[in-house]
Amino acid sequence: MVAQAQWDTQDWGAPTLVRVQVLPALHEFLASARDRGIKVALSTWFRQDESNVRSRVRTPKKLADIWCTTLASLQEQDFWTT
Repeated sequence: MVAQAQWDTQDWGAPTLVRVQVLPALHEFLASARDRGIKVALSTWFRQDESNVRSRVRTPKKLADIWCTTLASLQEQDFWTT
């Protein structure tokens, strides 16, 4: 008998609802990482929050708009140049 692989959902963040204001926290985090020589990769994760923001991201265009806004703010703060 061959054992089947079992996958359990991982807790990739706070296990309960949290209140987060992404900016300026993202800029502060990236500045701290840069000061320490740590490279950071960004990705999209929408966890449930008090405002259920993730329910407003209903199309690929909306997600692209969010990323464009985020990347523009990083460029304004000199975290990234084109």
